Amino acid sequence: PLYSSAASDVYKRQFHTCAVAKNKTLWCWGVNDSGQLGVAGPLFKTKPLKVNADKNWSSVFAGLQHTCATKTTGTLYCWGNNFYGQLGDGTTADKFVPTLLGADTNWTSVSAGGDHTCALKNTGTLFCWGNNVDGQLGDGTNVLKKVPTQVGVLTTWALVSAGYSHTCATQIDGTLFCW
Repeated sequence: PLYSSAASDVYKRQFHTCAVAKNKTLWCWGVNDSGQLGVAGPLFKTKPLKVNADKNWSSVFAGLQHTCATKTTGTLYCWGNNFYGQLGDGTTADKFVPTLLGADTNWTSVSAGGDHTCALKNTGTLFCWGNNVDGQLGDGTNVLKKVPTQVGVLTTWALVSAGYSHTCATQIDGTLFCW
């Protein structure tokens, strides 16, 4: 099989799915109207499509119309719809291929939501960016952010999950926060 649940990450949103295979390659399929499959080309792909030739992907998360993934190098990439800045590159231009998000090499996980994204660093810090109309970025405002913005000052975040217009995260002691 292309992937197995024991050795890969598989994330599906409403219209597309992505997976990291055992050999660390990245595959996506489904709707590609905003480039969320990571390739320019077909508007819909019914079979897994290799995103690129890289073999160092570690995790992937499919948002509503965008996708973000980390590599074994600790780098973070996002692509697809960027209307609200959910790709975190400081723009609102859609990207049809994985686009490196800054120069940081300490990203450990990412969660793509409806129109926002959140990610953790190995320092235990949490960052969110994109649409913030409902306060889903957790920074106490409802102002859109087009670049990763740290959520508070805590360094004890363990997991994060970005929903459609909300976010939940846990700390290393198991405490759960949602906003």
